Formats: sequence, C-alpha cells, structure tokens
Amino acid sequence: MKLKKTLIAVSATLFGTAALAGGTCDVSNLSAWTTSQNPASKLNVTAPAAMGGTACGLEVETIAQANNAAKHFVQDSSPNFETRYRAAFCVDLNGLTLPDSGSNRRIKLHMAQCSGCANTDVVQYKIQNNGGQYQLNTFVRDSNVGNTLNKSTIDIPNNAPVRVEYDLDLTAGTYKVWVDAASEGDTPVVNLSGLDTAAWPNITRARLGSMDKSFQVTAGQTFYVDEFESRRQTFIGGTCN
Repeated sequence: MKLKKTLIAVSATLFGTAALAGGTCDVSNLSAWTTSQNPASKLNVTAPAAMGGTACGLEVETIAQANNAAKHFVQDSSPNFETRYRAAFCVDLNGLTLPDSGSNRRIKLHMAQCSGCANTDVVQYKIQNNGGQYQLNTFVRDSNVGNTLNKSTIDIPNNAPVRVEYDLDLTAGTYKVWVDAASEGDTPVVNLSGLDTAAWPNITRARLGSMDKSFQVTAGQTFYVDEFESRRQTFIGGTCN
C-alpha cells in the first residue's frame, strides 16, 4: 500500500489516488497533488529535475523573503490521521549556495503535519550549509526535550541526488531516517526512540517545496525534488539515479 508521487507524475494506492495531469513537463502537472501554492511562480515541473527514471521533477527556485507570505509548496492531504507514517523523496541541491551563518539562512524543504495540533509540523526538514558541508536539519516533535524539537543533522552533497526515507511511529514513539538505503536493514542515520508524541498523535498532510523565512538566501537559484512516496507500512526503498 503506497502513495507514490513521481513529481509530478502520479500513480497511487494508499492514502488516495491521483493521475498525471498532461503529458509534458510543465507547471500544470502540479494538479496531481491535493493542492499547491505558487504565488510568485517559484515552482515548476521540468525534465532536468527528474530523478529515479521519471520524466519530470519539481524544480524549486529560491526566494529571499522576510516572512512566510511567499511559501511555495505542493501538498498531499490524503493521509487519514495516520499514527504511523513512512515517506521518502529524492532531493538534488544542484550546486545550491547558502550562507553558513546567521539566522533565516535555511530553506524549509519538507514537513509532515498534524491538523489541529498546537504545532502542526510533526516532522520537518530544512536545507542548511554548515561550514561548507550541506546538511538536512530535521526534527521530530518530542515533549521529552525542552523546546519539543528533537533535532538531528544529516550530511548530504550539494551537487548530487540523494534519497531520504523516514519512518515515524507515533504509537511506539520512534523515528528513523535512512539516506540512499537499499533495505530497512541498512543502518539509519537517525534512530530515535522513547519519543513523547502525545500532543501530536497523527499525520494528516505532507508538503514539499520552499516554506520559511529565508531572507539571507540568494534568490534565483534552483534545486530539485522528485519521487515522493508515502506508506503506512513496509520500507519504500528505491534510487534517485
């Protein structure tokens, strides 16, 4: 059982279904998602963004913004109050250049959310530059830590695609992340247990794009996202090449 959104061509059977909108790589393919927000036309569907053997991928253009008004994202609203949520996606930073110090220098790439919770982002991924090493800065909500954000960083290249997969079990209180894994038996790069997620009991939607205050980011650069897939059970796997 799975929901696979090969950005932006879609075939699906888990939380819902959707279909490819049109046969070319253009922004009309965003209609394969439940909804999208593209106020300044910073999302596009292009052939260069394709990964994993697909024809099209999501190209995201960076924007320098001082507030959250210009969020650009696609959203999957088919998760039905899921207590276990597995998701995977490919990301290629495409030589992205980000500042390595200061506030509001990161790009919020992905979130899995709980509707009606006090803080809707249960899982979040941001792209950051840490002294020249590019990373995914991820958190999962956890009341056991002081500010409720159990954070981890994952090193990734800024000039090659990587596949990120995670397994969030809100009932068991566990969160695992793999990078370019062939099987669930591969060692996760993040492996957390004993989480207190009672205040965030389920997942009801997921987003991909650029969704944060990022006024230190140089505008006009592009990075790519593709091959989003989510499931309730079983490892997803796959490749971005």
